[in-house]
Amino acid sequence: QDMAGVLDEETSRLLSRRHFELYVECDRLILRVTGTGGLRINGEAYGPDKTVLLSSGDVISPVVAAPDAVTLNTNFQTEHGRVSAVVFTRSPAINMETSG
Repeated sequence: QDMAGVLDEETSRLLSRRHFELYVECDRLILRVTGTGGLRINGEAYGPDKTVLLSSGDVISPVVAAPDAVTLNTNFQTEHGRVSAVVFTRSPAINMETSG
């Protein structure tokens, strides 16, 4: 949905519910591409079954054909020199307000 709450049907058809998966291996955040359409990380394209080590500041673009349609910005929060949380920020942001 856009900021007005309108569903972008064309872009939503390009995403799957299982487009990619995230897991931790040896204290590192790994992304595995599981969707058939691939995705981009920092502008570089990755196809199905590829794995990528994520770093703070990485930008995930799950729609290869329209990389600016939806992006996830990766931010690692650290405490005492270790990652304590990973925060993903979607752009464009979703309007979470509901009319009533």
